[in-house]
Amino acid sequence: MIIPLAALSGVSVSSPLRVLLLTGALTVLFDVADMSFLPSLVTTDRIVEGNTSSSPTSSAAQWWARDVGGVLVSLMTRPRAAGRPHCRS
Repeated sequence: MIIPLAALSGVSVSSPLRVLLLTGALTVLFDVADMSFLPSLVTTDRIVEGNTSSSPTSSAAQWWARDVGGVLVSLMTRPRAAGRPHCRS
């Protein structure tokens, strides 16, 4: 969906691809850092409890992020869409 939007807006196709590549790389970096950082925060005998505590938060953030993102995009694009004249054939 990003590529057609880039083509319609006049942005080159390589720009969204760069953003996607950077986002994917940062996601991998964050996931690895998140798993590596927990043992430095809790003692060895509490690692399972720490993982159990952080999993629901991570799951909730992933689940709600798309909904919140969709609402924000719809709110930001609504005035622009309302001001655009309708196409007539």
